[in-house]
Amino acid sequence: MAWWDIDPFWPLLIISQLSGFGVVGIMTYWIMEYKKGQFSWGKHDGGTISYHAFMFTLGMVFLFGEAMLLFPVPKRLHLRSHFWRKVMHGCTQSMAIIFSIVGLKAIFLAKKEGGHHEFYSIHSWVGMASAMLFFLQQGVAIFFYVFSKFFGLSKFFGPRFMIRFTSMHTFFGYVLFAMAIASCLTGMDRWIAIFVPDYSLRPTPTLLGDIYALMMMLYGVVVTYLTTRPPTLKKKKSTHHKKLANGDRGEEEKGLQPEKEDKQLNDNDHELTPMKKGDAENNI
Repeated sequence: MAWWDIDPFWPLLIISQLSGFGVVGIMTYWIMEYKKGQFSWGKHDGGTISYHAFMFTLGMVFLFGEAMLLFPVPKRLHLRSHFWRKVMHGCTQSMAIIFSIVGLKAIFLAKKEGGHHEFYSIHSWVGMASAMLFFLQQGVAIFFYVFSKFFGLSKFFGPRFMIRFTSMHTFFGYVLFAMAIASCLTGMDRWIAIFVPDYSLRPTPTLLGDIYALMMMLYGVVVTYLTTRPPTLKKKKSTHHKKLANGDRGEEEKGLQPEKEDKQLNDNDHELTPMKKGDAENNI
């Protein structure tokens, strides 16, 4: 077996999980070790914004990617029920929505605590666009995939519309996944610029932020590949000699098959053709 015949799905899946959990772990460690206030809600000590970074990393990136993987992984485990795959996908995305809402609430509260109400940075614009489009995407998906089924509205759309909608839903899902990763990367860069005063000395928080960015990009690339990769080609077991033998045998079978079919047809015609009156009298 050549190395290119090995199926890379499961090794890449392990890499995606290690990088995904690593991103969440690095964010948690960064907040606990280097962020003033750590995790605190509404105490005016700078800890509220920590929930914003953690919730968006967990919801908009990690859970988003895990929801995407819930289609190819069960299929590889021979769980053929597409309905339950969609149910698990929808539940995971719903959890991502809840975490994202908490993250948005945290940033608005942190802005209010600090006396800043403006959103002027690239991170703010990309993050707000990602969150709003993500909520819109999930709302439209819930309407067409859930409410239209339970309330009998799917008959008004037709199967062709649902096929096109599913294609658009998948496409915009990848777009939003990329936007969410871009939002988290710009957010980490902004955090380092604000909370790490000696940035030029390359302290440990800066290095952790760089590792966080690289692992998040790795997670996004691997998840995208696993959910869009073409099916693995099956290895051909027959040799050249067997192909020739099968070809000769096939030609012989092809040469004999018409005669056999003609014989069967002649027999059937003989059995099914009614006899004429004169022939019947002669036979008697």
